[in-house]
Amino acid sequence: MALQHIGGLVSIFTMASVNQAVLTAATNNGMKDFEDAVLLEAAKRVRTKVIITRNIKDFARSEIPALAPAEFLALPE
Repeated sequence: MALQHIGGLVSIFTMASVNQAVLTAATNNGMKDFEDAVLLEAAKRVRTKVIITRNIKDFARSEIPALAPAEFLALPE
């Protein structure tokens, strides 16, 4: 069941890779939380329009808007 859901998500969303360039940029982007910094830098590289996270407060200064999962699901298609 979970694999079916993951397969569905992969067919809808672009998955951002984490590589050396992403990790290097994350160490220099000024965010306090390194994992959030990695997420932001990876998102930039795939030119995402929104970051979906339960931790939107850490993305308050992000150039990419962050939405809570419920907010994202409430958006019109």
